[in-house]
Amino acid sequence: AMSLLHAINADQSVSESVPARAARDSTEAKLLALLGRPDEAKVMVDAAVDRMCKAVGAGSHDCQRMTLGGIDTLLLSGNLSEARTRLDRILPALSEQPSLQISANGFSMALALRETPNESTLQNVLDTMPEIAKAGKLPRRNVVRALLLLAEYLQVRHHDAYAKRLAIKAIEVA
Repeated sequence: AMSLLHAINADQSVSESVPARAARDSTEAKLLALLGRPDEAKVMVDAAVDRMCKAVGAGSHDCQRMTLGGIDTLLLSGNLSEARTRLDRILPALSEQPSLQISANGFSMALALRETPNESTLQNVLDTMPEIAKAGKLPRRNVVRALLLLAEYLQVRHHDAYAKRLAIKAIEVA
């Protein structure tokens, strides 16, 4: 996947908009995070968010969506404190963007579960994420992905019962 992204980036025969390139770089940053390269992922996603927001305006829906994607990349990288700081910073601005507010609330619950895995934070995720998934096909896909990633995260940290409940919920939502 990484070599394909690099080949696309190297193709000079196609011009593209700044937002399109920023979105692709955000995808590459997620891949870097999943490959266990958190420092590279953070540098790449920060640059992508910066380019997108400069191109479309800091208060725009696309900028805020890209910022949330950057927070997701930080979560995938295991950088929980930076993810929390950025999420807390953007939450007030999302009150006028209901669809993004819903996503941010999901990120906040997932982050809380990663920060403090207990019955309460787990139940919040199990109760709320399926409601988020009802918003459409893309939200459902994102919720299933989030639930499975949370299950893996908790299983690796020896919270097997919590991981199993999350995986079961992901299957139910799918």
